[in-house]
Amino acid sequence: MSKLPRPFKITLRVLLVLFLIALCLAAFVGYTFLSDYVHEKRYVERTIPNYDPTRPIPAEALREDFTILRGAIEENHGD
Repeated sequence: MSKLPRPFKITLRVLLVLFLIALCLAAFVGYTFLSDYVHEKRYVERTIPNYDPTRPIPAEALREDFTILRGAIEENHGD
């Protein structure tokens, strides 16, 4: 099997590096725009109907959430 000429190899390497840089940049830009959208108040209002940030959360709901969280941590991390 014949070897590729040196300039062709260099060109391929440069193109590969540029492609990887472009891919990383596209992922970063996409993630940035997505996170900006997710943190907007409009997203919360559309996701959680009747959302009111001033309304206190009932103690029983907090206890239930804590129990679920603690169980998940204990299950995944053990002793």
